[in-house]
Amino acid sequence: MDAGRRTHALSRHRLPRRPVDRAFAFLAAAALCVPAAAARAQGTPSPLPIWTIGPYVGVAANSPGGGDWGGVSDRNHLFIGVRGTAPVFRWEALSFAYAAELTPVLIISDNPLYKSAIVVRGGQAQIVEVEDGTAPVYGAGFSPLGLEGRIRTAPHAQVFGALAIGLVWFTRDVPVANSRAVNITAEMGFGLLWEYSERQRMRFGYKFHHLSNSWTAVENPGLNGNVFYIGWEITVGARP
Repeated sequence: MDAGRRTHALSRHRLPRRPVDRAFAFLAAAALCVPAAAARAQGTPSPLPIWTIGPYVGVAANSPGGGDWGGVSDRNHLFIGVRGTAPVFRWEALSFAYAAELTPVLIISDNPLYKSAIVVRGGQAQIVEVEDGTAPVYGAGFSPLGLEGRIRTAPHAQVFGALAIGLVWFTRDVPVANSRAVNITAEMGFGLLWEYSERQRMRFGYKFHHLSNSWTAVENPGLNGNVFYIGWEITVGARP
């Protein structure tokens, strides 16, 4: 096998560091600060449910490439997760909720398999990681820093917008050789909540999902997904 041909050229995948790093910092600050500020702004207690929690399934096809947010294209994603939200502020039709997600299954298609190879550079032999075919890769993640804003548009319906920051662990480097198996995730999206009973509802949503090692490895092309998902949720706990 031609190791040089299968080794990723660093110049092809490098992206500007600052725009993505600033975006990560902004999303993290928003997820941390806005719920706390909203909780302080809430005057008198209101009858808010303690937690609404439930599973969801999401898919993303043909990951987009290019731009500051990612350079690897044509990957598919499968998400199986659990989402929980707890309201912290309500004013008329507007409400904000703390949001967290546990993703025990995140599968990405066509991720490279790797093996070590000896490459001669500048008259010296070096051991490098090179690609050796492709196969799906398994990961699991957790997004503890999340915020969800909602506006009630009908007696049993709300539209929502959400953002979150988290981590995901894969069984090998994602999305290319010499990147990392552990990546930071950032996501933002919107959708519809349909309340078909007092304590149960369906969630229909879209989110832009990004993962990156934030330049803690030699390569950091990032990977994006336009994720469409559906979930079921139930309110648990007492109402204050």
